Amino acid sequence: MANETIVIENSSEFVGELVQALPNSIFGGIDFLINLAKIAGILVIIYLAFLIVRAFMRARAMKDIKTIKNHLAGIDKKMDKIVETLESKGKKKKS
Repeated sequence: MANETIVIENSSEFVGELVQALPNSIFGGIDFLINLAKIAGILVIIYLAFLIVRAFMRARAMKDIKTIKNHLAGIDKKMDKIVETLESKGKKKKS
């Protein structure tokens, strides 16, 4: 058994000959896998776009919620003042 060494001088010719030597059924499966990878890549890009849009919408909603919270705090302070004045007037009438 002699050790045989294959020397490839031009890789593009080697690949071309290899492609011609392989049966077409193998390339049918590879084409399917390539198309499947392309579809998966497109879906990942669409999902990332969805996540970016959702992040902007959530940030806007959080800003609106913070504004509403501040308005409610102001209303609460005003209501406390009204209750205090009504209680003090009620105590003056009872005295």
